[in-house]
Amino acid sequence: MTAKNYKRLKRIWTLIKKSGRVLLRQGPVLLSRKVILYVKGMHEFRRDRRDFAFTSQPTGKGINIVGYLGAETGLGESVRTLVKSVKTTNLNHALINHKLYWLKDRDKRFEKEFTRSNPYNINVIVLNPEGLELAIPVLRDEFFDNRYNIGYWVWELPDVPTEWKKYEKYFDEFWVPSEFVRQAMIKKINKPVFVIPHSIEIKPFKNYGRSRFGIKNQFLLSFIFDYNSLWERKNPAAVVRSFKKAFHKIENVALIIKCSDPALFRGQHNLLLREINQDERIKIISKRLTRDEIYSLLDVSDAYVSLHRSEGFGLTIAEAMFLGKPVICTNYSGNLDFTNTDNSLLVDYKKMKIIRDVGPYKKGDEWAEAEIDQAAGFMRELYEKKELRDAMGCRGKEYIHNRLNPASIGERIVERVEQINLCFSSEDAVVFQSDEASGG
Repeated sequence: MTAKNYKRLKRIWTLIKKSGRVLLRQGPVLLSRKVILYVKGMHEFRRDRRDFAFTSQPTGKGINIVGYLGAETGLGESVRTLVKSVKTTNLNHALINHKLYWLKDRDKRFEKEFTRSNPYNINVIVLNPEGLELAIPVLRDEFFDNRYNIGYWVWELPDVPTEWKKYEKYFDEFWVPSEFVRQAMIKKINKPVFVIPHSIEIKPFKNYGRSRFGIKNQFLLSFIFDYNSLWERKNPAAVVRSFKKAFHKIENVALIIKCSDPALFRGQHNLLLREINQDERIKIISKRLTRDEIYSLLDVSDAYVSLHRSEGFGLTIAEAMFLGKPVICTNYSGNLDFTNTDNSLLVDYKKMKIIRDVGPYKKGDEWAEAEIDQAAGFMRELYEKKELRDAMGCRGKEYIHNRLNPASIGERIVERVEQINLCFSSEDAVVFQSDEASGG
């Protein structure tokens, strides 16, 4: 058997196993929908491979940024925050959109700037290894040749998967959004790893007010999550339990949970509904909201709550802080780069073993289980003490505006790019590792 045929058979066997898991867990309807999306995706994949015009020789200095630039996903927002930071600098840059074939590109902010070429000498590829499996055949050798290649990877647990290591060979260094992810990476990856945080910026938006969400004068807590980012990790059930423990039914309080794609995760969504148990104070918003509506929800909230089991960064937490909202969040993982005891209410946790495979997370891996009683106490404290809400929100806002604004992150990117350019030539690409290569 040839190596090519072996790879083809291995790919088919992997697809069969994945299909079996979907059939068992989510039924034939969802399986058929995913098969249709996969076939459609393969058609678009082949079209993209024909249309991209990559060359093996750069024409100048700058960065080619690749990622899910139009996708409304966490990694999509990751690459867009990177672009916003780069746009505050004088760096030449090209934006190359790599589609998530099973999702529509709904974010149009940078669509007019998309290019199908790679003119510059540095590549920054904001795709995790599972995305690289499809991206590398599209990008091909010409994209990587004679360039300094940077992988921007995001992960949520203390150890990155061992299988990620096979993609290390494509890159000269890695960028990550938080120190938590850097610590996970350096255990397995033998290349320099630098912290380049997500930048946080919310420009003026149309504020729809509380009436848009059916809320009047209640004390309002909110939480936003996407089922594609895994219900088990985002842990909305803990938010519901804490809320119920914190408040009596006669009190003028409300909780809004905004979720995405519950129809694709019906089993998990039913578990959440069972946890809510028809409590009229708790409202689920599952329809797609515009960016203005998302920001409006955060803005009309009195506080934001995230009792996640682990985060690579924690974008919605940082966005709520940007808008001056006090946050209650788990004292664990990537958010600790910007949440602290001065600007947030940090919830203690116990380390827990994952008891079965959950998406990319394997049985035996560890994550955090937030203390429900303490979270409930923090909710109660914010409800009773407006001065605490105002002070905490003000300190959080100041921290995010000062430390995570696009211009500040842009300066870090420029500094790193200048270091690379000092040591990089297209004729002889070298890995540059400063004395701080193991740090942020």
